[in-house]
Amino acid sequence: MAELVDALVSGTSGRKAVQVRVLFWAQNIFRPGGGIGRHTSLRGWRSIRACRFESCPGHIQIKMSNIKLFNYSYYYKFPDPSKADKEGLVAIGGKLDVEILYSAYIQGIFPWYTDETPILWWSPDPRMVLFPDDFYPGKNLLRKIKKRIFTVKCDTCFEDVIRACAMVKRKDQEGTWITDEMMEAYIKFYNEGFVHSFEIFFNEKLVGGLYGVSIGKAFFGESMFHYVTDTSKIALYYLVEFAKKMNFIFIDAQQSTSHLKNLGAKEIPRQEFLALLQKALEYETIRGKWTYLFDELFNNQ
Repeated sequence: MAELVDALVSGTSGRKAVQVRVLFWAQNIFRPGGGIGRHTSLRGWRSIRACRFESCPGHIQIKMSNIKLFNYSYYYKFPDPSKADKEGLVAIGGKLDVEILYSAYIQGIFPWYTDETPILWWSPDPRMVLFPDDFYPGKNLLRKIKKRIFTVKCDTCFEDVIRACAMVKRKDQEGTWITDEMMEAYIKFYNEGFVHSFEIFFNEKLVGGLYGVSIGKAFFGESMFHYVTDTSKIALYYLVEFAKKMNFIFIDAQQSTSHLKNLGAKEIPRQEFLALLQKALEYETIRGKWTYLFDELFNNQ
């Protein structure tokens, strides 16, 4: 691992500059660079004084399947997310290695930044979550699902899904937070078996979907898209149904949107979210592609 360094980095926020804790590597200083509920725009990043993270023994043991392993027995300790402000900025800098992403998610932290900022690590307060039993799809969506107009798959074209999420135009948003660097990192994370995509097809063409990270009994929604009306909602419906069958505790939507609230998601205090996360991490991770499992549950009946 590259040597950790301390430094003072200047930035502005539109308000009084403050000092927060941050990590970066000497060989990778501030490379320029949401959730299902994440927006594109980012608030200004702040003046920062770097401080060391420690690499320490992992307290949460996740059972792994027989696929390529990375060194998960140690994780990188971020600054305590419970001590971040309401906006939730925990750290700035570092890099998007699989080990770092894994470490962030098991501590309730996720990356979110643009090409104009360094890598920013967040744990907002409150946190929007969707408890599977609270999902409310609505009668119109259920009628559309029952007609089986669309084909639903899982983990068959993840790279197409993340690229579509990055490229699709969204109302009142310019650009994307899913940078090329972010896509490359999550493709590697997918190849390690921790990221999954739910995909909606019409006439064998991908028309909607979503992707996210799964560790233990938690699913962390990253982004969704649709080319055909309601197909992202259909993807969410099947994610929720899968989560119910697998006894997932929650689906993390990260940031609040009225769209998700209408579907049953709600905001909870960060401390409550972190406690639920610790509970979710006590369970085995369903690692690797979910294609076969999903088909057995939904397509081979």
